[in-house]
Amino acid sequence: MFHANPLQHREIGELCKKHKCTIFVATPTFLRGYLRRCEPDDFKSLRILVCGAEKMPPTLAQEFKQKFGVEPFEGYGCTELSPVAAVNVANFEAGNVRQVGNKLGTIGQADPRRRRAHRRSPDHAGPAAGQGRADAHVRRQRHEGISGPR
Repeated sequence: MFHANPLQHREIGELCKKHKCTIFVATPTFLRGYLRRCEPDDFKSLRILVCGAEKMPPTLAQEFKQKFGVEPFEGYGCTELSPVAAVNVANFEAGNVRQVGNKLGTIGQADPRRRRAHRRSPDHAGPAAGQGRADAHVRRQRHEGISGPR
């Protein structure tokens, strides 16, 4: 479901409840509006909530989880790369195995569908003579047939 006006907090909460949405994408600024104007069961069907575009205050994430029962996962992306280049994920537990996937205050792990290519710039001398500077670039794995670094 897509709603054109993210400032209609109450309406978005009601639509989420009506359509039993499971995945939600927002910014921390909009989460504050949902905290003020929505009811606790408006978001009870959510399983995944990804936030980006600005830093997520840990207290906001905790307040949202306390009221709505879903933990916001902070992500990072920029127009030049993709909508999301890194995101936190749910913690995993099975028997005695526990893997932390969500660390408050971080942008999480790199999207596994992306890869990094390190390139040397010949016009920039590195710390030792003859070494170039390594520049990291994130790009889609299959973008216009490019399969690896050049």
